[in-house]
Amino acid sequence: MGGPTTTAQVHPALLTRALIAAAVARGAVLVRGCAEGLRVEGGGQERRVTGVLVDGSVLPADAAVVAMGPWSDALRGWLAAAGLPASCAPRISGQKYHSVVLRPHAPVTNHMLFTGFNGGVETATPSLGSSAHTGSASSRRANNTHAQPPASSGARVGRSVEPELYPRPDGTVYACGEPQSDVPVPPGGAAEVTVDAARADSIVAAAASLASCLKGRQQQHQQQQQQHQQQQPVPCFQATKPAGDSS
Repeated sequence: MGGPTTTAQVHPALLTRALIAAAVARGAVLVRGCAEGLRVEGGGQERRVTGVLVDGSVLPADAAVVAMGPWSDALRGWLAAAGLPASCAPRISGQKYHSVVLRPHAPVTNHMLFTGFNGGVETATPSLGSSAHTGSASSRRANNTHAQPPASSGARVGRSVEPELYPRPDGTVYACGEPQSDVPVPPGGAAEVTVDAARADSIVAAAASLASCLKGRQQQHQQQQQQHQQQQPVPCFQATKPAGDSS
């Protein structure tokens, strides 16, 4: 995937705040609100977006970037309401994934781990080491080995579990996996996404079995459950032609 000169691990919330702070420092204004639609003006080939409807008011704009993850499919309805073909936007759905943020009891290296337990066969990856974290990131994928899943991994024969571990520059380890494909994207936003504690516990157990520095983190996970457990639909895109593309 890359080395320290081409890739880096970032903390999503810290990065987002840093980007907002940099934009504000350069004159941008942060507006908090709920986007509800687009204002489109002009006719024929001259139709263009001139604003975004936010909490019932129009925020003037000469361009609008929709970056709402799996909720971006709402754009199709906005286009239709503005008299534009919904097909101008791709279909976007979401798949629900589970994640847990853990703090190891020893420093870790900056390597991401991709693993898989499927029907009792383990796809092995190297364990996170104990050297200091440098803030950059690279990935390793080891050759497949055939072994029973660790007893503490949460994997069962016939059940596919593919936990991934991502060390972050703040010293924590982000562990994710346990997808759910049959859960619809909540229409009310991320606040309506619920936590499945059993799936989060499975990730914690799998992480402990893969990295010795994460063993014993189960108690911390249980004590700070709300802080460490997360669930977020991941956007899935369907290919479509750009607006105006007749090819």
